[in-house]
Amino acid sequence: MVTEPLTEDLLSELLVSDDPVAFAERNAVGHRSLSGYLQQLLDEKGLARSQVIRDAGLNETFGYQIFMGQRNPSRNKVLQIAFAMGLDLRQANRALRAAGVSE
Repeated sequence: MVTEPLTEDLLSELLVSDDPVAFAERNAVGHRSLSGYLQQLLDEKGLARSQVIRDAGLNETFGYQIFMGQRNPSRNKVLQIAFAMGLDLRQANRALRAAGVSE
């Protein structure tokens, strides 16, 4: 299993932290928004938001509202975005959790 550098950095910080609860709050562990997670994935994968929205078959306005955190998509819309972004199962499940829908 390949660990992302960010994960390694966070683990290192956690191991030296005096207060794990404060660490979790400071790093928003478990409090990821869908729009924030999608932006992270766009950056990591070098994808263009406009192309993902087109590839997902979403209405352009609705798609941008999802990516900006202004609309809450259904489970199916999140899956459309996941397929369009080429997400693996773990990433897709994280997106579904962030959207507050079932995995």
